[in-house]
Amino acid sequence: VSYILFQGENGKMKGGVIIPSLHPGPFRNVGSSNLSYQISRKLEKLIGGVFLVFHGAATHRDDAPSSKEVVRLIRDLSRAVKKEKKFISRFPYPNQHRNLFNVTTFPTHNLSFSFISQLNSDAEDISHNVAEYLEEKIGTNLTLIDLHNNIGAEGKPITLGDTRVSVLEKIVPKTLNVQRARQVKVGMAKVRDTGITRKEGMGPDGVSVTLIDYGDLCVVLLLYDANNMIPELRETLERYVQRYLKENGGYRNVIPLVGTTDTHTVTAIGQGVTYHPLGNAVDHEKVLNATKRCLNKAISNLGKSKYAVNRIYTYVKVLGENYNILKNVVVHGVSSYKSFMKFIVPTVLFLNLLLLSMFSL
Repeated sequence: VSYILFQGENGKMKGGVIIPSLHPGPFRNVGSSNLSYQISRKLEKLIGGVFLVFHGAATHRDDAPSSKEVVRLIRDLSRAVKKEKKFISRFPYPNQHRNLFNVTTFPTHNLSFSFISQLNSDAEDISHNVAEYLEEKIGTNLTLIDLHNNIGAEGKPITLGDTRVSVLEKIVPKTLNVQRARQVKVGMAKVRDTGITRKEGMGPDGVSVTLIDYGDLCVVLLLYDANNMIPELRETLERYVQRYLKENGGYRNVIPLVGTTDTHTVTAIGQGVTYHPLGNAVDHEKVLNATKRCLNKAISNLGKSKYAVNRIYTYVKVLGENYNILKNVVVHGVSSYKSFMKFIVPTVLFLNLLLLSMFSL
């Protein structure tokens, strides 16, 4: 688990950005499906502040088989966060590069954070093996954040041997140079009562915002507790945030980084499709309204902040190859259930009615 923590001038924790290598899944309330909410809610209670739990480099092989594994991860993470003492005043400016991906990296002093968005609507997971390979190849401590924000056709996870890995291998190093850093103001907020249901694609952790104000630039980390997002909504949100902060915050330059947690609490909750990516089944105005409320809360608590980064290692069990077995069982089970409901149940009802009519004669 990697993290960026922000501390106010009064020494009080403002919150942080958490990037676990555990994957949200496999579905509904099973395993680590509710990972983002569980981590952020628990850290709020134990430490205070606002926590954004982004999607790390992980695939469904990294789903936890039980929520007990998430509890174990939170226990070790909270201990590390409570002990953190190495807070630094000057936060690095982000570097960006676009080529099939939009990569935005904060090259902090001992661990860089690369926020990655796929630009071709092929948004899917980035495997942990790819992250390890890039770290070794580039020769630096690096955490990949999968913004998971641009779903189109059926996405395919990025694994070793994929041609997209070679693209990342070329462009990520271009974002790692530390050009300058400065004291920043940070504002953090979360809105859970969004009015958007799970069937519409929103999980229980709602909308979260971190504003990083450099004076001449504002970077906005905007996170939705959803399982991916349609490109049209992502583009709408990016334009909206830029315009809103320029008009209401006086910023000339705004970099919005829009992501989803990939929560799987929104999957397998209704008939027909297994889930709705955010924007597919909800009025976009509802999303914009929740975003506006969250932005205003973050603006209201902007203040000078120090930061700390770290990466800890903890042991948790994951499904591994068992995920494919589970997936096949669920898919065949759902198919059989639909067949049962469509053909067998009507037949049984018809026979029952026929028998009743015979006995009534």
